[in-house]
Amino acid sequence: MATLQLDGANFSGGRATFEDNLPSALGRSARVYVKIAVNGLAEPILVLLDTGAEYSVLAREVAEDVGLDTADGQATTIEHRGGSTPGKLIRTTVTMVADEGMSLDVDATVFVPDNGWPPGRSFIGYSGFLSHVRFALDPQNNDIYFGGYDQ
Repeated sequence: MATLQLDGANFSGGRATFEDNLPSALGRSARVYVKIAVNGLAEPILVLLDTGAEYSVLAREVAEDVGLDTADGQATTIEHRGGSTPGKLIRTTVTMVADEGMSLDVDATVFVPDNGWPPGRSFIGYSGFLSHVRFALDPQNNDIYFGGYDQ
């Protein structure tokens, strides 16, 4: 079922299987990785869904692949457990990729690091992304249901 309902109204329009570990990692973790697409990428990528992150972050190499490293944006520095990283906040469309139903385009604000960011470390955070998405997790089946507020 691609759609969940809440009080008789559609809650979501898409469903996808999430990973609870990266294929390159050993063992299982308590993390949720979802597929996203960014305009210009040949294939969707797996990113961490992080409800505790203030911003979404696109790893430097992903931003370079889609040309966001040279886009205009608001200069800022984010603080994280490894220290701080300068970069910029950029508006772009990020798509949550559905296995069933409809994928969801989100007009998102993402942080693009200048340098010093670990390769492959991309995630979607609360401000500017998850705050615009309705989502529900089914951990028994590794499913994420998602939709916009105009469902």
